[in-house]
Amino acid sequence: MKKGIFWKIYWVLVLLFVLIIIGIWYVLYDFLAVYESAQPIHKMESVMTMFTENKVDQILRYTVADYSVQKSEDVKTYIHNLLEGKELTFAKSYGVDTDNFPVFSVRDENGEICKVYLKAKTQRGRYNSKEWELDRIENLVHRLEPIEIIAPEGYIVKVDGEVLDETFEVDTTEINELDNWSYIKAYSDYITFPSIVTYRVEELYLQPEITCTTPDGLTTVERMEGTAEYTYQYEGIYYEQIDEKIAEKVKNFAKKYVNYVTNDEEASEVLKYVLPNTPMYTRMQAIEKTNVWTPKHSAVEFSDMEILEYKTYGDRFFTCKLHFTYMIPYMMGNSEYDTMLHFYYVKDHGEWKIAEMFIE
Repeated sequence: MKKGIFWKIYWVLVLLFVLIIIGIWYVLYDFLAVYESAQPIHKMESVMTMFTENKVDQILRYTVADYSVQKSEDVKTYIHNLLEGKELTFAKSYGVDTDNFPVFSVRDENGEICKVYLKAKTQRGRYNSKEWELDRIENLVHRLEPIEIIAPEGYIVKVDGEVLDETFEVDTTEINELDNWSYIKAYSDYITFPSIVTYRVEELYLQPEITCTTPDGLTTVERMEGTAEYTYQYEGIYYEQIDEKIAEKVKNFAKKYVNYVTNDEEASEVLKYVLPNTPMYTRMQAIEKTNVWTPKHSAVEFSDMEILEYKTYGDRFFTCKLHFTYMIPYMMGNSEYDTMLHFYYVKDHGEWKIAEMFIE
């Protein structure tokens, strides 16, 4: 009898012990599950759906940016295009977040897009665990530094499609480029450089689209390299594709010039392409006097003719470089000369004339 009572008590205690162990494990498991789910990274995972699904309106509810109502549609379009089709990830921003305000960096393949700030709710969850909510999104749409645009006077400058007028002008400076040209008198009747205008644009919240075109609106001018981040500078000189007929004139003159120097061409055939009353015209005349000592040759051969850096300054003045090789046959053998000529052309009475030429 006593033996039966003992085993009953024993199995009751064993069962009770097992139940206590199961209860402890359940509570511990539940505590760990609550603790894990209370980590801010899980809240951030749910926040990321706004970005990956491109929910712009939802994102903007938490975005810190004081843009105007007029700019709201531009802002929405900007964010949509920024997120569309991107592989987005996030990571903890160490050194920035605090225990109650963890910060995450949302990134694409090019780097950080914005920072997401979470905050702990006032009300605690089970086991006094923290619960998180989205506090704010920063740097997604932010105020930019004022930008300066430096362009030739009369050129058409647009910021996000809006043409800048005199209300944006802060400075006008005359170009001094011609002051350093010793041959300015040869050009002064053919070219007028515009002044340089500096525009200042403020209250920008998006990276603006800036364009600069020539006064006729036909040629887009490229931003000069090496300018500061918020400075857009454009030169009043622009490169074009040279007209084939003009290119042929340049090449033909180079051949005549070489043949003239080698005493294989008459002076009149060269001088008719040069602008009279210029230092170059005088130099070309002087060559004829020295040619009496230069033996004539059989045909000089030209190869690899290539026009480089064709620049236009209005419709009456252009510059270009011509690179080529010419070969002179001698009794002792042929000699090749690698040559680069830099031309300055002006349009005089409807005809293109050379005002200056340098050998580089």
